[in-house]
Amino acid sequence: MPLDGLQFPTGELSADVKDALQGTQGDPSDTNRYVTKTDVATSGNAGLMSAADKIRLDGFPSQVADATTTITAGDGLTGGGTLAANRTLNVVAANSTITVNADSIQVGTITDTEHSNLSGGTLHAAATTSVNGFMSASDKTKLDGLPSSAVPTTRNLTAGAGLTGGGDLSADRTFNVVAADGSITVNANSIQVGTISDSNHGNRSGGSLHSVATQSVNGFLSAADKTLIDSITTGDLFQTIWAEDNGPLVNGEREWSFGNGSEGVNNVYAAQDGEIKNAFIDAETPGTTASIDIMINDVSAGTASFTSNGLVTLGTPISVSAGDAIGFQTNTVVGTWNDVRVGVGIAQTITGLKGDKGDPGAGTDLVVQKDDSTVGTITETLNFEGNAVTSVTDEGSNKTTALIQVTGTNVDAAGAVMNSDTSTASMAFVNDAATTTTNLWSADKIQEEIDEGIILLTSLNALKFRYYADQLDYPRSSDWAVNNGAPSARDSNNTALTIRRFDDSSEEGVGFSTVFPLLVTDMLIRIKFRALTAPGASAGVVWKLYWRRFPDNGAVTSWSSLQLPTATVPTNTNVQYYSYTAPLTTWGITAGDFTQFELTRVGGNASDTLSGDAGLLSLELEYS
Repeated sequence: MPLDGLQFPTGELSADVKDALQGTQGDPSDTNRYVTKTDVATSGNAGLMSAADKIRLDGFPSQVADATTTITAGDGLTGGGTLAANRTLNVVAANSTITVNADSIQVGTITDTEHSNLSGGTLHAAATTSVNGFMSASDKTKLDGLPSSAVPTTRNLTAGAGLTGGGDLSADRTFNVVAADGSITVNANSIQVGTISDSNHGNRSGGSLHSVATQSVNGFLSAADKTLIDSITTGDLFQTIWAEDNGPLVNGEREWSFGNGSEGVNNVYAAQDGEIKNAFIDAETPGTTASIDIMINDVSAGTASFTSNGLVTLGTPISVSAGDAIGFQTNTVVGTWNDVRVGVGIAQTITGLKGDKGDPGAGTDLVVQKDDSTVGTITETLNFEGNAVTSVTDEGSNKTTALIQVTGTNVDAAGAVMNSDTSTASMAFVNDAATTTTNLWSADKIQEEIDEGIILLTSLNALKFRYYADQLDYPRSSDWAVNNGAPSARDSNNTALTIRRFDDSSEEGVGFSTVFPLLVTDMLIRIKFRALTAPGASAGVVWKLYWRRFPDNGAVTSWSSLQLPTATVPTNTNVQYYSYTAPLTTWGITAGDFTQFELTRVGGNASDTLSGDAGLLSLELEYS
């Protein structure tokens, strides 16, 4: 290649370069001088090493593998090959006993096949207290029987306050309650309060540890109240007597009827000694004022003055003896008083009444007392005889008292239980004309005789008032809760008796009034009635009681009512004894109240299934 005229970026070659190039490239005498160029080596031609190949060459280690070298997958592996390309080797699990993960392997599920006698076998020895091993079946049973919260036997149980015993759990332990003194009694399986002494209780004996009772808060009975209670030795028992005048009251007339319709000079007799302290009047149409004379043995013994319906207290009590004839006479009236009822209460004072049931007498003896009775001009003196009578005392003032020996509740002198009206022990009643001997009565029989006014027990268990059918009022005005009276009639089974007929389709009633004795807390109402026509099947009768009170110097209350539980009537026309008991608080009545009552049959009630009339023979009130 001729160099003359060859241009380089930086100018022409120097002469020296030219000479050098020419000297090495041809004949120096040849005027056509050339420079020979060597190319970069390739995979097919040798040549100059390129800079890139130099860098590559320098990057190889001093020793390199041949690309034909082969990588072979050994046992448990797959993959491999020559180094001519990238290669991957993998662990291969033959079954589920090995689990191959992306970057790890682990044991999978070992079966009996891999483990040999894995299930309950003997490949491993059972564990002992010194060598690890298999858990035996007995150890597993013991383990399963332990609670999840099992504690070691070194856990200690300590007897706390009031106890002895205890220890660790290596053996059974017992704890015991220990009583420091007799205030606690320790039994085999329980404890209880023993004997409390003053030192245990504080100032127990008459002290001030407890507050004294008041009318609103329970507490200790004060000495003053105890003295007052012990001083209570009297109580009042009441007999109510009333009459009615259908027409207008007229000055000086004595047109008062005692329930049988007869007017004129009529009387009833006191069954007991006592005092008349209160009187009442109730008129369908009251006038301005009315004064009524209270007649004792046809002589005016006092006058009750009224300005309206209600109860008044007499200024001076009127003394009454058993057998006295009691009646009423109109004194003076202002205004018109129509359809009027007037009445009084005889209060009898019982000496020796203590507590809520009275004084039973000396020891276990029963005290029986009878007032000599005078009716008209005839006086009967009652005395006592018989093997049950231990003593008889003439008290004077026509009173005789007998002590009857008893050995318990309802027993006679021989100790036999008296379950019926009479027993084998005898007691005689002797009057002036003759001696009549009768068996000693049971408590119920004696009580029945009290009701009849024959004898009086100072150990009084109950007080009764009885109203026969012809003594019950006939409601026929707006002054009654139900203005529809049950009519009177002769009993078809016994025409000697009067009954009140109650209809089966409407509400009809009878009236009565009473004064509640002091000291009583409960009232029993007993109705004696029968079906006038025998029902074909057991039936029911619904009785209802209405009442209103006449407070002392207070307004008459409104009517209250209570439907009594249904009375059952069997398939006959026999007399049925129906009763219902409730405390005075149920009736809203206070002892000493004068109260007007009306008893009705609610014939239209669904529970009243008796077809036909119910005939009432009597009605009783019993207080206790």
